[in-house]
Amino acid sequence: MNAGRFLGLSLMIASLGAPKLFAAQDPAACGKAWWCQPAVTQEKLDKAMIALNAWAAEEARNPVYYAADLQPMPMDETLKAFDKNSYNNIYGYGPLHWLLKKSAKFVNILFPGYFVTVLRVNSNHPYSNPSGAPDAHSNGLDVDMGYILKDPNNESSPIDYEAQFWFVYMLYTEAKLVSSHRYSGFSYIHEMESYLDSAITRALVPKSFRFSGITDPWEFSHVSHFHFGINPCSKPVTRTSSGPRCMP
Repeated sequence: MNAGRFLGLSLMIASLGAPKLFAAQDPAACGKAWWCQPAVTQEKLDKAMIALNAWAAEEARNPVYYAADLQPMPMDETLKAFDKNSYNNIYGYGPLHWLLKKSAKFVNILFPGYFVTVLRVNSNHPYSNPSGAPDAHSNGLDVDMGYILKDPNNESSPIDYEAQFWFVYMLYTEAKLVSSHRYSGFSYIHEMESYLDSAITRALVPKSFRFSGITDPWEFSHVSHFHFGINPCSKPVTRTSSGPRCMP
């Protein structure tokens, strides 16, 4: 092969490879995968954050988030308890309630009509653990939640992974400010990471954001629900205009 033909063939190969390289760098051109076609845009996210901050400034006045003892979770149309035998007074510590309320509100703003279902927070108040075995849920700082469904009122509805991503994103983000995240049990981490890559490329979330502290993502028990736990605050929880904070 002479030099001219070789150069021509090389240029042709390079041009064929260019779209693939572009697709890898630009999620908007990466195909029909759900994380490549997000419903949340920069404009929608910006408006949601403005609305969320306005809500937080008012909600942060609620004394339940700063109490030194276990408190029943303040629930509304964005955060609901699993309705089983009137199990609607789910007890936990205020900072955890704040994380759940703010994250659920965030999802509801981005996806009107969506809500988060809480399965349990504290297993010993007012209910006991029948087996008597050690249980993370006895400290009021751990919560089990159902995954967010495309039709929240239909238990057989598929999971809305995009809505789930934004809920977990806000949980992790706010936990860093409140008292820090301890660990999670989550079976759909790969779906979340796929969306995360897309969101980072779109500059919707910081490049430094990671899903940390995931324990055994393929554990069978977390296929049906999502677990999230935060560290206790060793000092009195401080009241701020942005919600509860565990100050150093």
